[in-house]
Amino acid sequence: MKLFRNLIFTLLLVNFFYQPVFSQDTVRYLNREYRDTNKVAAQYVVSLFFTDSIPDSKWVYPNSKRWEKGPFSFKDTAKYGYWQYYSDSSTITKEGRYVKDSLEGPWKYYHPTGEICGKVMFDDNDVVEAQYFDLEGNPVSDDEANHFAMFPGGQNALFNFISQNIHYPNRARNRGWQGKVYVQFIVNDTGKISNVKIFKSSGHKIIDKEALRVILAMPFWKPAKMHNQKVNMRYQVPINFKLTGRRPKKNNANRWEPPR
Repeated sequence: MKLFRNLIFTLLLVNFFYQPVFSQDTVRYLNREYRDTNKVAAQYVVSLFFTDSIPDSKWVYPNSKRWEKGPFSFKDTAKYGYWQYYSDSSTITKEGRYVKDSLEGPWKYYHPTGEICGKVMFDDNDVVEAQYFDLEGNPVSDDEANHFAMFPGGQNALFNFISQNIHYPNRARNRGWQGKVYVQFIVNDTGKISNVKIFKSSGHKIIDKEALRVILAMPFWKPAKMHNQKVNMRYQVPINFKLTGRRPKKNNANRWEPPR
C-alpha cells in the first residue's frame, strides 16, 4: 500500500513538471522585436494556448481590434506554420504560411468585404508570382496593386503646396536663421496624415514649428497599397528654409526651396 502511494505521488510529481509551459489564459506583452515588455509599452498582447496539442497564439494590437493568430517560437522569436490576420471588424485580411518568420508558399489577400484581392506565391519572402483582383474579380495590374502613398497630383504638386503655404517666420527672417527640416509622418490607409513629428531639426524651433504647421495642413493623400490592400506608410519630407537676400521681402516667393 505504501509502495502504491509512493507510485501515485511520483506520477503526480512527473505530471506537475511536464505541464505545458503556458496554458490557455497565459498572456505576454511584447515589443516590435518580440521581446517581453510591460503592458503600457507593448506593441502586441499575445495570448498563448494549445490547439490539438500544438502551441498556438493570438496576437492583438493595443488600441485596436486588429488581431492575428498562428504558431510562434519564442526560442527563435519567429512565426511558423499557418497564420491568419483579421481586421478591426474581425474580417480576414490575409492568410498563409511562415517558415522561421519568412513568407513561404501561397498567400491569399482579401478585400474588406471578403472577396479575394490577391493570390501571391512566396519563396523566402520574395514574390515569385502574383495575381490581383478588383471586387468583381477582374485582374488588377501590379502597379495598381503595389504603390507608395501619393500626394494629390504627385510630388511636384506636393512641393507646390508647401511653397504656396509656407510662411517664413518673421523672427527667423530678421535674424537670418536658415535650415533644412525633415518632417516625418504616417499616411494611414484612409489617406489621412498622422503621427507628424520632426525627424531632423533645422536647429531653430520656430522654423521647425512652421514646417509642422504646413504638413498638418495637407489634404488627404492617396494611400499606399501592398498586395492590393491599402496600408499605412511612413513618409518623410525635407523642407529647406533659405533666405535669398540680405533683407528679403515679407512675401518673397523664394522663402522655401524644394529639396535638391
